[in-house]
Amino acid sequence: MADLLRMDHINGLPHPFLARFCGDKTWWPVNDFEVGTGLMRIDVCGLLQVKSFGEVMELQDGEGHLHDPDTFYTDYEADACPVCAQPMAWAHDHKPDQSGLDDGPYLPGQAPRKKTTPKLPEEITEIRNRAWATRRAKYGQKGHR
Repeated sequence: MADLLRMDHINGLPHPFLARFCGDKTWWPVNDFEVGTGLMRIDVCGLLQVKSFGEVMELQDGEGHLHDPDTFYTDYEADACPVCAQPMAWAHDHKPDQSGLDDGPYLPGQAPRKKTTPKLPEEITEIRNRAWATRRAKYGQKGHR
């Protein structure tokens, strides 16, 4: 019989895991996974209770990231992101904040600014000289009132 869960995916995430089950608000510590049968043992007040992996609504890894339980099954095939060709096993975007949230289209004035080409030092000196000449013409020799 082939394995039901992907052990490489489970071992690739930081441990320990916490699981939240259907109809329950509590996060339960996961003791271990049985990849062949799709069962898992959770710690309930110091005793181990066997639960089916199919009852899991969310899994949280050791770093606090939430994971969709469907990604743990061996028959799971994620669609590829059209931008980066990575599996869409997690929500991600390609905007500068990399928050993983779909931010939608940029609002007016919120798009990343376009970088201007840097000016040459001689050009900056000429711009400053013109600015000071304008100021002296308006406010006198010292450039202020």
